[in-house]
Amino acid sequence: MNSAASQPPKSLVELITRKPFRRTAVDADTLEDIKRKASMAQSTASPLEFSLPFGGYKARDLPGGPHLNWAEVFWLEYLRRYATPLAEQHAPGVVISFSYVSGVLEFINGIPAAEQQSYLHELSQLLHILSCERIRFRLVDIADAYGGPQAALQATQALYQTLRDTWAPSEGELQARLSSARRNLLHNDEQTADAAAVRDAALKCAAMESLEQRRAFNKFGPRIQLSHMRGASLSLHLGSCRSSVVQPWVGYGLLDNGIPRIVSSRAALAVTAQPAEHVMASLTLAPGQLDRLRAINPAFNRIPVTAETPR
Repeated sequence: MNSAASQPPKSLVELITRKPFRRTAVDADTLEDIKRKASMAQSTASPLEFSLPFGGYKARDLPGGPHLNWAEVFWLEYLRRYATPLAEQHAPGVVISFSYVSGVLEFINGIPAAEQQSYLHELSQLLHILSCERIRFRLVDIADAYGGPQAALQATQALYQTLRDTWAPSEGELQARLSSARRNLLHNDEQTADAAAVRDAALKCAAMESLEQRRAFNKFGPRIQLSHMRGASLSLHLGSCRSSVVQPWVGYGLLDNGIPRIVSSRAALAVTAQPAEHVMASLTLAPGQLDRLRAINPAFNRIPVTAETPR
């Protein structure tokens, strides 16, 4: 029987796929993909790399959107805790790339490019604050692989034209995509969206997600893809924070009985705002990091808490 010291890839794989961070079972293809990429990182003494494709925007119906809220802090702090034992086990450290596609949001759901740029500017600052030498967070714009936002838009539009005649998602996938598209199309106090417009936006989003360079970066290179959605192929399903799987870019962060939680944009919860110091007992922020958060966005001066949270 080999010792644990002679089987570091297996040990690393166990850390990558450990609960409670992992939320659902890992299928055979994904597990083999993880094993291969973990072994490659070790044999080449390269950082263990993950990709996490995300919207690259903030939902428009959230308080304070398109700016950050505590959801992004909870999200990154959770991923940092997930990555810590990996970085301790694997000396070259961990890199998590948050990938998005610029130039396409207005085509898909009418979100102006300026809103995306504002959100990404703040998120980039937050990634820098919560990175460290052994755990690095970074933004990656897939549009760069096409030569820029306009070229990425053209590639998305071409795929959209193709998919208009061939798109046949499962009923479960269709309903999930329609729900996401409907949320993104609702602005301000609107309560309904045209069904045809919702389906069209869902189809456009599917086209963007089918971009060859997007898949190449997230799945088919050296990176292990992470997702907060159940069932994504070649993807490890993780929570978005300790008590949530809600995608943080469409979520709202609050303390629920002292526990960080990300809720959906339309969740009806009674909350009050408390001084931001209230969050320190629930997170592993280093001294001075709270002040740096406040410099990004005044929203970080206070933290929403549920009425039942002790204070």
